[in-house]
Amino acid sequence: MTMTLTAEKLALQGGAPIRTKPFPAWPVWGSEEEEAVLRALNSGKWGRIDGSEVAAFEQEFARYHDAEYGVAMTSGSRSWERESGRATR
Repeated sequence: MTMTLTAEKLALQGGAPIRTKPFPAWPVWGSEEEEAVLRALNSGKWGRIDGSEVAAFEQEFARYHDAEYGVAMTSGSRSWERESGRATR
């Protein structure tokens, strides 16, 4: 989808909306994700230090994005703090 900037009104101001259909339901998951969550819950080891699910997710995420590393964080806010150098040390 290509967007062109014009001087038209924003939809909020009475212009035509860009999106005319509702966003799909979220989150989307399947049996593979459900099994991974249950593995983590049943293991009793939910974290990065003593569990294996986070490390497996990080590796798969990095591979999917053709990146050397993937680092799981607890939230978008925490990720921003970490990368902006504002994290408490």
